[in-house]
Amino acid sequence: MIRRILILCSIFFYSACGDDMTDPPEEVLPELSIDALSVLEGNTNKSVFLSLRLSKLSLSTVTAVIETMDDTAIEGEDYIGIDAQTIEFVPGDVQTNIEITIIGDEEFEENETFFLRVASVSGATLANAQSTITIENDDINNSLVIPATGYTTPLTYSGMQLIWSDEFDRQELDATYWSHDLGTGTQNGLDPGWGNNELQYYRTENTSLVEGHLVIQAKKENFGGRNYTSSRIKTKDKFDFQYGRVDIRAVLPVGKGMWPALWMLGSNIDTVGWPACGEIDIVEILGTDNPGNQIKATCHWSDPNSNQPGNRAEYGESYTLNSGLFDEEFHVFSLRWTENRIQALVDDN
Repeated sequence: MIRRILILCSIFFYSACGDDMTDPPEEVLPELSIDALSVLEGNTNKSVFLSLRLSKLSLSTVTAVIETMDDTAIEGEDYIGIDAQTIEFVPGDVQTNIEITIIGDEEFEENETFFLRVASVSGATLANAQSTITIENDDINNSLVIPATGYTTPLTYSGMQLIWSDEFDRQELDATYWSHDLGTGTQNGLDPGWGNNELQYYRTENTSLVEGHLVIQAKKENFGGRNYTSSRIKTKDKFDFQYGRVDIRAVLPVGKGMWPALWMLGSNIDTVGWPACGEIDIVEILGTDNPGNQIKATCHWSDPNSNQPGNRAEYGESYTLNSGLFDEEFHVFSLRWTENRIQALVDDN
């Protein structure tokens, strides 16, 4: 028995090391990728770090040459560029960080972008050869003109109790009451643009608080596959009420393509859907054929006798200014809501 074991072992040994041994498989090279990055500009120069990653450990050194390229951001004005910098991954490394200096200032600019690209690489393949760095503006738009005139309403009314107000006199939105809807409102390719074919991508960056005013800016810029951006904020799951009065003092944008709206949805929308939850549009301007002097107030609800999709029913009225446009000064858009009546007002009319 012992001799047989020794013979079997020797046959295995010589077979493995003999002339018929096959070559080991070639090493599959790791993939090199670059992260994208978004950073607030700031008012002074600051360093940010962008990661280069290998998809797996490498048995040999990986060498890459990187450089920056202008897009809307300009080297020397908005960032300090990189020219033919060599980066090495020694065996055992899978990530390295690249330091880039962003040049800050207090001048309002639109968001700007530049690129970091891999000019050449050895010891790896490229998953992506280029990434985008976005410099997000955080300066106040000094070209923004906030009207100093307009209609006002009192903070108290006889027989009524104030349950909530927001004068937007903070540095940022009060998260106790407000949150953002983000994106395009498209779900599974259906219901494009929040059901209204809206063309913008909603972002938090388009909302700012300026001198006690909430400012929402619609911008013509490419983001998220859309050509425009804006903001959409809500009190859903944070504040709701039934019956009372709402006053909103606002300046509304006008022009073709604009559709500013201040509206309310039933807080049970997640369980019963729309229009069964109800909708009260306190004010909206349809910019298609509207010169900017007319607003609408509309209610939507579900009626089993309706022949519209979803049994939708609706009723609304319009209001036209005697002079001027709704973007020239402040107006107060109000709702008086009781168990038996819904009444919309413009400057108490």
